[in-house]
Amino acid sequence: MSGNGEKNLTDLVKSLNDRVTALERTAQISDPKPFYRSIKQPSHYLEASSKVMTEDGLTTETTVPICAICHSPLGDKYSLCHHCDRVLCEACSVLHNNRTHCEECLRSHHLDISKRHYLVLICAANDITKTEDVNQLTAILPKDIEDSMKNLRLANLITTEAKLFGLIHETKLTDDGFVAINTYRQVYGKHEDVATFGRKLRTLLSEKTEV
Repeated sequence: MSGNGEKNLTDLVKSLNDRVTALERTAQISDPKPFYRSIKQPSHYLEASSKVMTEDGLTTETTVPICAICHSPLGDKYSLCHHCDRVLCEACSVLHNNRTHCEECLRSHHLDISKRHYLVLICAANDITKTEDVNQLTAILPKDIEDSMKNLRLANLITTEAKLFGLIHETKLTDDGFVAINTYRQVYGKHEDVATFGRKLRTLLSEKTEV
C-alpha cells in the first residue's frame, strides 16, 4: 500500500473514533443516570458492603465471608476464634473451656497434643495401659507408647497411683486429661485412622464386657 493510501486509512479510522466519542457524549447528556453494578468478593472477614463511585458510576462492593482455615463459604453458623478473631466454620471451630478456638491458637495458647498422644490417652481412659495392648489397638511402636505415657504424665493428663503397698500401679486420667480428650476429639475425631481405632476399641471393650 502506498504512503497516501496508509494516510487515508489512518484519517478514516480517526474520523470514525471521533464520531463514536461524540455519540457517547450525547448519550450521557440525554440520559445522565449513573450506571449501577454490584460486585461480590470472598473475604476472611464477616459480610460487609460499601458503595464506591467510579468512572462507570456507583458500585456496590459486598464481601462474602469464607472460613479462614478451609476457605469454604460460611452459612448462618460461624464462630470467631477467641484469640485471633478469625472467622471459622463449624468444622474448623474447636470448643475449649466454653470458648471457640482455631486449632492453631488452641495449640499455642492451651493444649498441644499430637494424634499419637491422643490415642494413648484414649486407651488410658478405658483402663488399657499395658504397652502390648495399646500397640495392638493403635499400631504405635512400644517405645513411642512409653514416650507418650511419659509426656502425658508430665502434662498432668494422667497419673499413676501405687496400690497394695506398691505392688500394683494404676494409671488414671486427671480432670485435665478428660478435658483434653473432649477438646481433641473435635480435632482428630473425623480422621479415618482414628475412626478405625474407635471401632477396634469398642469391639475390645464389648468382648471384655461379655466375658
